[in-house]
Amino acid sequence: MSALQQECSGGQEQVPVTPTISRLGFSTVANPSDAIVDIVFVHGLQGHPEKTWTYIPPIDHKKKTALFKRESRNEAPQNGIFWPFHLLSLEPKLRRARILTWGYNSQVLGFFESNNQQNISRHGNDLLIDIQQERKRNVISTTLIIPPTRSLLFVAHSLGGILVKVVSQSINKTSHSYIQALRNSKDSIHQPQFLPIYKSTKGIIFLGTPHGGSSMAHWGLLVANLTKFALQGPNTKVLNGLQYKSEILEDLRKAFLNILEDNNFHIHSFYETKGMLGLYGLQDEVVPYLSAQVGHAKYETVVSIDANHLDICKFPNKEDPGYRRVLGAIEDYMETAIEPDSM
Repeated sequence: MSALQQECSGGQEQVPVTPTISRLGFSTVANPSDAIVDIVFVHGLQGHPEKTWTYIPPIDHKKKTALFKRESRNEAPQNGIFWPFHLLSLEPKLRRARILTWGYNSQVLGFFESNNQQNISRHGNDLLIDIQQERKRNVISTTLIIPPTRSLLFVAHSLGGILVKVVSQSINKTSHSYIQALRNSKDSIHQPQFLPIYKSTKGIIFLGTPHGGSSMAHWGLLVANLTKFALQGPNTKVLNGLQYKSEILEDLRKAFLNILEDNNFHIHSFYETKGMLGLYGLQDEVVPYLSAQVGHAKYETVVSIDANHLDICKFPNKEDPGYRRVLGAIEDYMETAIEPDSM
């Protein structure tokens, strides 16, 4: 056990072995038998369901020369603090929280393999269906399937926050040739199996999510175009959706504001205060302050974390100021979680 892990556990007992986290779909981080809430972590662009949430000590952290550097898909982070497990699952007030991570192919520049040419709406649809199936599997009784009405919280980094918004609106209505995910969930009268997701959602924590677009998308598009020649298949659909003030983001922002008016859940929007030093053209914040907030005065809390876009979702220990702020938000939402009568 590393010194950093001993610090996180108070040096009193050994930290359990980190659970195996799959690159795609859901992985379980903590699963208490008396859980009253599901906390779902959704990574962002170029992210990973474990690495995105893992703090690596500076001595072990190789200097990055590019934001879109390819990482090994199968190797777990070494000597790192996977805070949903090493920190969050050990919090006394969260002992009845089931903690999950969800992974999807968000690699813009995937080397040596074909890229998943999904756009933002389709990723959100996948998340919606996976949540519904995962929660259904977890509440099967001996005689019947119990409706999955356990409270639900989301923690999302960057693009992951946009996917969660798509989920909230997917339950709201059906559009085009596919369900758009909390967008089509709200008023999903034709597919009622998705309604419990919207009704169960108590809070969403956004970490550096580009609600109004991100200026880094222009730079990402340029890199994607330059690498097309090298036999990859860069996913320009995702980056096109991130262009500053793009139509899809503006549509999501307005629709999400309307959903917040229902007062079914509240949100916390955390914004970065540091730029990506050492990366050409990204000396400022990747997601600026105004872009990192939805803009709802009543049901949104806007808070800073003293970190850049990559590190806003990585915490070394329970005393870290950023972790304490995120933990406080999660604990606030936990207080609104009502234990289902059938659970």
